Amino acid sequence: MKFRSLALAAAIAAAGTTAALTSAPAFAQAKEQFFPVLVYRTGAYAPNGVPFANGYVDYLKYVNAKGGINGVVNCAAIGIYGSIDDYPIEDWDRVLGVNLTAPFLLIQAAMPFLRRARAATIVNVASGAGLRPNAPGSLAYATSKGGLITMSKVLAYELAPAIRVNTVTPGVGRKQPGRHRSDL
Repeated sequence: MKFRSLALAAAIAAAGTTAALTSAPAFAQAKEQFFPVLVYRTGAYAPNGVPFANGYVDYLKYVNAKGGINGVVNCAAIGIYGSIDDYPIEDWDRVLGVNLTAPFLLIQAAMPFLRRARAATIVNVASGAGLRPNAPGSLAYATSKGGLITMSKVLAYELAPAIRVNTVTPGVGRKQPGRHRSDL
């Protein structure tokens, strides 16, 4: 079976949807090969409004029953933009909670499994805004993504060579060859 089909099926299964976009055999195989998927959700976005931490013991039992995990991908983000002059602390806490604290907690929860796995990997998806902020009102978002980049660097140093840590930093594209978006 092609890896692309399995990866698509795993993503669909992880999202909790049906296998309508992929073949049934790929979907069934993905549930066996790619699970457990370790997901941290907070607040209103959590299934039934119950954050991951409330089911921690049951989750650990599930992961152990499935044979553990050998990788973590942190790819959740929110951006709530506004001026520093009147930016609500609740929004600041929410952005940093989803973009920085949740990856920290996810990695922390996965560490016992990653330490036992061969060739374990952590991938954090940050943003070019964490390296070069260029949008007005993006203080919380850029700060959280810069923190995620720094956390990845520290973890890479501390966990090497047993656990590989990488950061992917997508950014804005260029409008014209040789000119950066901020130059336009």
